[in-house]
Amino acid sequence: MRMGWRGWELAPAAVAIFLAAGLGTTALLFPGALDARLAYLGGAEAWRSGHPENLFTWNQVPFLGLVMALATRVASVDAYATALNLFNIAVAVTLIAAVWARLRGRMDRRLWWATLILAIAFAPLSSTLWWKQLNLVVLALAIAGWELLRRRREIGGASLIALSLSIKPLFLLLPLALLLRKDGRRPGFLVLGWTAFFQAVALAFLAWRARDLAVLSPLQALVNFTSKSDAENSACNVQNFSPTSMLCRLVHGRELWPLQRLAVLAFVAALVFLAWRALGDRPVRSWHVLAFAAVLSPLLSPISWSHYSLLLAPLLLLVAVELTAGRDAAPTWILLGLAYLLAEMSWTPVGTIADVATRLGLLAPTSLRVYGILLTGASFAQYFLLVAAIRFFDRPERDRGNPPQALLVENPS
Repeated sequence: MRMGWRGWELAPAAVAIFLAAGLGTTALLFPGALDARLAYLGGAEAWRSGHPENLFTWNQVPFLGLVMALATRVASVDAYATALNLFNIAVAVTLIAAVWARLRGRMDRRLWWATLILAIAFAPLSSTLWWKQLNLVVLALAIAGWELLRRRREIGGASLIALSLSIKPLFLLLPLALLLRKDGRRPGFLVLGWTAFFQAVALAFLAWRARDLAVLSPLQALVNFTSKSDAENSACNVQNFSPTSMLCRLVHGRELWPLQRLAVLAFVAALVFLAWRALGDRPVRSWHVLAFAAVLSPLLSPISWSHYSLLLAPLLLLVAVELTAGRDAAPTWILLGLAYLLAEMSWTPVGTIADVATRLGLLAPTSLRVYGILLTGASFAQYFLLVAAIRFFDRPERDRGNPPQALLVENPS
């Protein structure tokens, strides 16, 4: 397929530019420091006392406490929020441009433009920008590290993945997946080693600020996360898309909390097993492993906020790229489409798709009940996507057509 442009491509290009400009502008103008402020306050407390967990809102890993403590030394909270906003937009533009440049000329042009426009319009992307969250940075580091691992640059790749895990452990299953295969054990152990190193440095810093050697124990951070995630406003929050939270709302509380957690663990373990079986004999460094780990890892946590749905993007794209036209592919396309549409329902912190329509003057204000229903629906996007991906990848290769090699070549030079 030639790389040259065709006349009809001007229309989707204009749509992509308009969407990117519009959503980028809303991100720059969105009021408030929001989650950037919470992280900043945790960093300020980490510098002051070495105990960021003193703040009720802090449930992060020690390394982020170190990073934020240093950030408070060089910038005000508003300056930090603005800098993070600009950096997030730059990361989003770079990531999308790099991925779709790689796919250009290696897939049908209509699908190329469709996936590009849908990626720009992906609600969790805007949500991450508006919340001023670190999800994009974590995702970009994991992807960059994985690319280096695929190129057999194991030290650099492992360090970037470890840095991603050390900022926010959203790819928790990735080193485990590496360790399960002989070819992945060395980078898997390297990832664990680098992660332990980053966290040890952070704990040493916090112990220095606290003037207390007891802070060197990582158990303090674990206990803090567990206690904060158990709080009612987190555990059963409708914006918490974890299966633990969904079960908490279904049973109207946490009276059977240990049993609920056991049920969730069994459920997630079953999904992990099905995904691993669907991967079959694919190399452990394939993009499939990263994409599945991105979706499955947050399910293990009792907290998985709505903007974590950004991590659905790699698997959504991978399935869309590999899917071929035909009657047999129709059920997978339907499931994939439903997953995307459900993810589009959540535009927090604005609210839901209905709230966005209200702000645009297209819809009258809706009730809290509608808000809860739409967000609950959005939380099912991850499950529809997993069903679509497991169903598709579990089929024999001859039934899946010939996917483009841009994403699938295992050892690029």
